Amino acid sequence: MTGNLWTMSLAEITGTIHLVRHGNVENPKDVLYGRLPGFHLSELGRRQAEVAGERLAEANVTALWASPLERAQETAATIARHHDAKVVTDDRLLESDTRFEGIRRSPITFLMDPRNWWRMRNPFKPSWGETFAQIGERMLSVIAEASSTAAGGETVLVAHQTPVVMARNAMSGKWGPPWLGDARCETGSITTMVMEEGRLVSASYFVPST
Repeated sequence: MTGNLWTMSLAEITGTIHLVRHGNVENPKDVLYGRLPGFHLSELGRRQAEVAGERLAEANVTALWASPLERAQETAATIARHHDAKVVTDDRLLESDTRFEGIRRSPITFLMDPRNWWRMRNPFKPSWGETFAQIGERMLSVIAEASSTAAGGETVLVAHQTPVVMARNAMSGKWGPPWLGDARCETGSITTMVMEEGRLVSASYFVPST
């Protein structure tokens, strides 16, 4: 069923789509923050957002959608300063849901808790939270809807690493875990994809130099 839903959403995507990963985050305790609130852009992240905004300044952006998390909203607000488009907030652009949320990013931390061993049993699904198929499905759905509101202009969607990679791979006709395709997705990066009724015409990747 998921494959059919992906195909249906893909067929509805037309136009120039800019997938933006939010800027670098202030995270002094180095935790997997996931969907936790209170994580804002760092100084570096604000610079990355500025560069991304300048990169898109000449684009005819008529649809600008973003995840509700602070880091994505702050990035989108910076991009919005260059355009007349209002930021539309949509939960489908959220970070992937994970049971590792709030855990420090340390191999020792993971290994010391036996519960994590079971959660990591299937990295292809994955078994620790929202599946890659579910992420891809919601991302294609929101991209199709956002691009339909662009009225011939360009669409910007500000989201998070795994959702951006899953969307990019799906729009390129690649299926499966994100690492089976092009997994590059630095903070502040922009993946630009030109689509015609679900068919990829061209793609480019931009990383802000800060």
